[in-house]
Amino acid sequence: MEPTRAPASGGRRRRRTLVAASGIALAILGYGGLHVVASAQLRKLLPEAIKTSVGGEDADRYVVSAEAVRISPWLTGLTVEGLTLSHDTTGVGLASEEPALIRSAGVQSFAVSGLRLIPLIRGKGIFISSIEIDAPEAELYFALPAAAETSEQDAESALRGAEEEGGTGGFSPPSATLRRVRIKDGSIALIQETELGTSLASLHGLSLELTDIAIDSVTVANPARALANSRVALAFDSARYLVEDSLYVISATGLRADSRGSRVDIEAFSVTPTLEASEFFPRLEKRADRINLHAGPIRLEGLDFRRYFAEDALHVRTIEVEGLDLHVYADINIPWGPRARPCRYHMGFAEIEVPLLIDTIRVVDAGIRYSELAKGSARPGELTFEELNGTIVNITNDRGRMTAETPAVADVRGKLFGEGEVHARLAYPLLSETLDYRIEASVGPMEMSVFNRFARNVVGVEVRKGRLDSLYFSKVTRQGRGSGRLHMQYRDLDFRIFDRNTGKAMPWHAVAGFLGNLVVRSNNPGKPGDEPRQGKIEYTCGENDIVFFEYLVHALGSGLKGVVIG
Repeated sequence: MEPTRAPASGGRRRRRTLVAASGIALAILGYGGLHVVASAQLRKLLPEAIKTSVGGEDADRYVVSAEAVRISPWLTGLTVEGLTLSHDTTGVGLASEEPALIRSAGVQSFAVSGLRLIPLIRGKGIFISSIEIDAPEAELYFALPAAAETSEQDAESALRGAEEEGGTGGFSPPSATLRRVRIKDGSIALIQETELGTSLASLHGLSLELTDIAIDSVTVANPARALANSRVALAFDSARYLVEDSLYVISATGLRADSRGSRVDIEAFSVTPTLEASEFFPRLEKRADRINLHAGPIRLEGLDFRRYFAEDALHVRTIEVEGLDLHVYADINIPWGPRARPCRYHMGFAEIEVPLLIDTIRVVDAGIRYSELAKGSARPGELTFEELNGTIVNITNDRGRMTAETPAVADVRGKLFGEGEVHARLAYPLLSETLDYRIEASVGPMEMSVFNRFARNVVGVEVRKGRLDSLYFSKVTRQGRGSGRLHMQYRDLDFRIFDRNTGKAMPWHAVAGFLGNLVVRSNNPGKPGDEPRQGKIEYTCGENDIVFFEYLVHALGSGLKGVVIG
């Protein structure tokens, strides 16, 4: 018998399968080779593209390198690892004398995913699912020459013009989507040279996540405004800023913010002088208080993130500050500068260009210390308030909300010198063109000798003994003229007035301007059953009443004289 022959169709199928498999293998090899070549080419071109983007005409001042550049197998993603940028200090090829804005930068990992390559190649738009940046670091430096500096108004006009051009002049953004941006463990250092000196700022442990991103003409014209169109989750471990005159360091730790909850939490915030008072004040050309402030935790609730990022408008429902410790130190021997404005303590609110509205500030367990080094005094006097709790409502620069009928109101309770219970309420129309406010306050029982901590070194009065039973005053100020009544009941008061320079006692007429027959009331009321004497507050703001506290003390002094001296 002759052998059976295989059907011809089976051989053809095997050949077709072999050809198809070979074709697929060749395609895979070709694609793999293309993928390798594309990755290598991208690794070569990427540094040059970054140099040009960062340096512009001075691109040659930068050195850029990357450890690895990889395109995902299906061309839907890109990963760059070990990307570094540094300023070339050799000066080769510099096209301008301007200092580099970016001195150095680095990224541990930069990843783009969900990239749609075909629409990108065809110029139909940019479509990306997410961008993730791990451990970015940057050191920024800039100093503008005096001739190149522009006023704030010029800068704002230029910015508005650019935004208007981008938003209305027939400009239409390319089609684009970006669902998520995440930055993890970033750090930034900023060095700025100014006429006053060098300011230093740093930020560590930065985390930022943007989701629900909406890309529109405003976002394309000003990418920073993307924050206004996104859900924002922001955090950093620490931030520090050395101000340009090197007199203060401002720092914050443990910030956490989320636009979904409209909330910001800060573990601690501080404003710390870099010099002791003996070195601080000689550095000043005009009088300024030395501020030492520590607070935390701090909580902001009801923050309008969208308006803050889109318009630089700060609208907050509640700010709660715990553990505030504030020390204000004033040296009266230093003269005020030419811009000092008597009895215009509130005018700064009208000059704030950023729209501001804070419904309520709540202070919990605060301590405030005011120190004043008076003329002719070797040591400062100190006024202290402890265990302060209270609220301040309607802090704003919106003229529609700051009428005489809707003032800012502060209501505070605490202890004066750690002893006398204090309750004070101040109503203050912040945008009034004159000094207009209403205040009422009460002080509970305390030993009067504690006032020596302030009075001995500031006004040259020493209380030898005395017991304050109660003090209450109510004062209205209109156009800088204060009037009101002061009620004060006390027992066994004995004090002396002396020269702060020599320590010698001074006669009454030399101090008060009277010629004799002066009576110092040791008790008020004079005896049981008598009506206590009241003091009449009458005082007009003077040229030296630059600080609100100075004006208030002078006004109260006019009422105290009517009670104690007759």
